[in-house]
Amino acid sequence: MNVDDLINKTKSNSCDDEYWLQLEEEILEFLKTSSDEDRNKLKRKGQLEKVHMICGGIRYKKI
Repeated sequence: MNVDDLINKTKSNSCDDEYWLQLEEEILEFLKTSSDEDRNKLKRKGQLEKVHMICGGIRYKKI
């Protein structure tokens, strides 16, 4: 998977909690081996923050 695929996935309007939690896992795996350029691209687009906030809300809701 490449950075553009991940960015496209983060543009989803899905209301499925599992979709977002799975995407977060994919992003974390991607970040382990990605280049600085790809990491910066995700950060610039605000996608890391978006997914982090959605998943934080999902985890909070489950408490």
